[in-house]
Amino acid sequence: MRLYPITPLAAALLLTACVTTAPFPPQPLATARAYDGPRRPQADVATVFILDGRPHYESGFICQVNGKPAAAGGGCASVVYLLPGSHRLQIRYRSRTEVGEGEITLHTQAGQLYQLNATSFRTSNRGLIQALPMPAGARLVYRNVAPNLAPPGKLDEAMPYDVQ
Repeated sequence: MRLYPITPLAAALLLTACVTTAPFPPQPLATARAYDGPRRPQADVATVFILDGRPHYESGFICQVNGKPAAAGGGCASVVYLLPGSHRLQIRYRSRTEVGEGEITLHTQAGQLYQLNATSFRTSNRGLIQALPMPAGARLVYRNVAPNLAPPGKLDEAMPYDVQ
């Protein structure tokens, strides 16, 4: 049997073919627990969300937390649950005319709700990612995350916590 050397390009193509990629955009209302270990009470974690305006408006997705995929299978999420501390979040953005991605570092506190906003400046690869802590007592409702994807009659109802 004769062996043939594999060139670096061929090896890269083989590795690329073996990698499975999660669908983008993710399933509607995807949530992710971005910490190891068992599920923790909501008061012990920070909740971070970004608007998923599909199918008609701008949509953002949290795809990585501290360099690791945000969701199982390497996917993105609209809501992530984080332990308190500093986290580097990689965001993907899309609208009818633009796509982009960027990063933001966010220092989170337990029990706090944070809203991320991502938008492009409609110029080549330039945009803005902004983090806003929500007021004390604010709840995460379907209107905040995915108003066009909310179950009928539940637009202003609280989203279930940590459903995966």
